[in-house]
Parts: sequence; structure tokens; C-alpha cells
Amino acid sequence: MLLRMFRSTYQRSSAPAHALRYLQTATMRETAYVRYKRGADNLTISLVLAGRQRNLNRPVDEPLEKPFTRIRSNLAPAKQDKRSKKKKLNPADGSSNGAAAAGQQQQEQELFVGLFKDAEGTELIDPSTPNEQAWTAASLLKVGDQVFEVLLNPPTVETLNLQDFPMAGYPLLPVVGLAFADLGLCRWRWFKRPQQAPTGAEWEETGCSSMCYTPTQQDIGTMLRVECIPANAAVDGSSHHQQQHNAAFPAAIAAATGLRRPHRKSLIGVSVNYGEPLTAETGPVRTGPQQPAARVRQLNPGVPLPEPWRFRIMSYNILADQYAGTSYAQQVLFKYCPTQLLDNNYRRQLVLQEILSLTFAVF
Repeated sequence: MLLRMFRSTYQRSSAPAHALRYLQTATMRETAYVRYKRGADNLTISLVLAGRQRNLNRPVDEPLEKPFTRIRSNLAPAKQDKRSKKKKLNPADGSSNGAAAAGQQQQEQELFVGLFKDAEGTELIDPSTPNEQAWTAASLLKVGDQVFEVLLNPPTVETLNLQDFPMAGYPLLPVVGLAFADLGLCRWRWFKRPQQAPTGAEWEETGCSSMCYTPTQQDIGTMLRVECIPANAAVDGSSHHQQQHNAAFPAAIAAATGLRRPHRKSLIGVSVNYGEPLTAETGPVRTGPQQPAARVRQLNPGVPLPEPWRFRIMSYNILADQYAGTSYAQQVLFKYCPTQLLDNNYRRQLVLQEILSLTFAVF
């Protein structure tokens, strides 16, 4: 959850007339992303200015005018080469350079930058307001002729990784790192493409829309790609930035696909926010072991319990990756085991397949 917003004590001022005129006629809006975690000293503002991505990392207690000044300087004409400053200027050159600097400074000052509480751009936030209070309450940013919708803490996929070599018949589960997102609401899509496909070839959808995908025999030799669209939920206007699945929301939301840019979609009183997708790819699908050790040691796997009040508890002890990957482990402790079988990319798929094949209530 975000820090509670403080009430501002300044008197709300109206937007300049030229800004209002533009906002009323603007039809295209870009997006400015603001990320702020509770208790952090800084917040991050990400936006595209004049075709270039800009990321401003600003203290939460500094006045709003400070990032405005940085934005203006980013849009100002290129400054004079630093090397020329080291040269000794004659009076004529000094006068010329002084005039150019003054003109550039005037351009920066004339560029309007405004932050608004409402999406219509009528409630201008005072530039003396601290960043934390201003950006967490903002809905709209105006920078010259650019208009940005301000999105606070959009659901984000920070990392997404897959095993290097998937195996047919064994489930593939990506390792995902989320920020301000609910894993249970994220959307997933899986694609495949022949290994020898030319660069730029289209990816074919597999039809799988769950987080876990099990490659088939037909997938052998193909590359796999997974796409994750992060999401979080807002109920009664308040955002819930969770890291775990919330079973109260319909599973159909997480299974849905096809969205690309952040937006909101209402479903039975629940508003779901979607973020930008991130993808990860694997190497070619290989043939998996026909008789893994797990099938030999399992006792009646997947057999339903006779009475509904009975339940199973599963405990699993996995060899830590740092122990299996050392030369001592491979040459002494487990020298009887082929090195490639100690690789975590291989073991992880076998462990996952065994766990999913068992019917347990507690893990």
C-alpha cells in the first residue's frame, strides 16, 4: 500500500489559459509512470520527452519545481560543447555566447510544465508541493505540447526468466519478479517458433494462457516464448498492490489475453489495472527422460483419498543449486551422475513434474 497522502495546505490555483486551451483540444495522450514504494527516499518518474526515454529519480521531499526544471532542461536545445568553455573568449565571443545562454535560459523558463490533480487539467498542483504529495495525487502532466496521463505504481514485470532447454512432457514454469502486481491476476500467453526460422519470423500461439506450459512431442525442435502482462486490482477506488494470488477474483481474469498498453477494465465492480508485457524465450525443446526416478519411487501417485476428511501432506527436500553446481559436488559428491543432469535447468522441470503429479492438500 502507498503512504497515505497528506492534505495540501496551499490554495488551489487555476491552470494558465494557454494550458487549458490545449488540454481541451488534445486527443492524444502519452503516459508518465510514477513508481514510489512506501518509506522510500526517492520516487521515479518515467516518460518519453521529444522521442527519448527519460527516468527522473527524485527525492520525495523536494519541491515539485525541481523535477520541472529538469524536464525543461531535457527539452532545451543542445548546450554548447563543454570543450569550448575551456577556451579563452575575446569580448566579442563572450558577448555572443552570453546572449545565446540567456536565450536558452529564457526558452527553458517559457516552456510550460504543469501537474494536475484531475484528468481534465483544471486543478493545477502548486509547484512548491513536495514530490511525494504531488505525484501520488496527480492525474495529468503537461509539458509544452505534450500531455501525459500519470499512472502511479503501474503493475510491472521486473524480471522474467525461463529454463534454457525445455523438455517435452515436462512442465515449464517461468520465474517472474513483479512490482505492484498480483500474480493471480497476471495474463499469460505462450508462443512457439521453429529453431531454424529466419530472423523476424512470426511466433505462433500455442493456445496456452496459464503460467505453466507443458511442451508436447510436436514442440520438439521449436523455441518457446512466454509473455506476461502484469496486473493489479482496485476495489472501491483504492489500489491493492499485492505480490500473491488473491483467490477472491475470478480466474478468468488471469487467463484472458490480448492487452498491450496499460488500461483499466471493470468486471463486476472490480477494476483491474494492466501493465506493459514482458517476454522471455527458451532454447529448442528437447526429448525428456522416458523413465525418471520420480516415477519409480512414487507410491500410488494421484490416487484419490477414500474419505473427504482425509488429506495428504507433501514434503520435498531439493538439493540446493549452489551445492550441485560446484566442481567438488560434480567430481566427488555426485561423480556417478552426469554433469548435465545436475544442471538446475534440468532438475527443476523434473521436480515440478513430480510435484504436480501428486494430489496433496498441504505442501
